[in-house]
Amino acid sequence: MGSPSHELAFFREFLAKPLRVGALAPSGPALAAAIAAKIPAGATGPVLELGAGTGAVTAAILARVPVVAVEAEPGFAALLRRRFPQSVILQGNAFAFEDLLVSAGIADRFAAIVCGLPVIGHPAAQRLGLLRMALARLKPGAPFIQFCYASWPPYPAEPGVTVCHAETFWRNFPPMHIWTYARNP
Repeated sequence: MGSPSHELAFFREFLAKPLRVGALAPSGPALAAAIAAKIPAGATGPVLELGAGTGAVTAAILARVPVVAVEAEPGFAALLRRRFPQSVILQGNAFAFEDLLVSAGIADRFAAIVCGLPVIGHPAAQRLGLLRMALARLKPGAPFIQFCYASWPPYPAEPGVTVCHAETFWRNFPPMHIWTYARNP
């Protein structure tokens, strides 16, 4: 797990905004490593992370490639800036991440996009908009990686997109599911 102060901050945000935070505690190091392992070997960064929270997954990604992170909660964004000064941390709505990237002058295509947002509670059209925006920002063949509690695909079917249930991480409670999406070649 992260440091006790990070876990307490996360739990406080969950109590204040349970539908926006979506989990009782931040991802632990083993789950974070499992998520980061879905980034293709040999990927050249950067990777975009949506909903970075207190940075457990961010740290695992940074062990492999540079990270650009988007976090809506101001307190979490400030924490991420302190923890990862080498990374670009954007504070704002991840469902509008393209506007945040444009405002920051980031034109990169990403080696992967990792999303920990609690998307299941959002309307299908909003989830599909996020998926399409993400796929448009990826390098050819690069994955959009979503981790969530849902054992069913969290995004509606999209023509020309392959979805894969990449892993069920049983050591998390409740178990975490890792999904990957990629445009067909």
